[in-house]
Amino acid sequence: MQSYKLVVAYDGTDYCGWQWQPTKRSIARVMRETFLFIFHQDSVLLVGASRTDAGVHAQGQVVRVRTGLAL
Repeated sequence: MQSYKLVVAYDGTDYCGWQWQPTKRSIARVMRETFLFIFHQDSVLLVGASRTDAGVHAQGQVVRVRTGLAL
């Protein structure tokens, strides 16, 4: 698997927070769906160095993305 480090910032106004939830729109869910599309993979592992609550913004949050496909 290939591993990537991202440093991200986002406006969390319309999200339920960082953590993936099956019925709600979360930052992790949207990022995962985006990476699945970009890397054309069945699975992508996303790990955030921290998490946010609903409606909270982030600046400089570190995220690790692991996928089988290298850029």
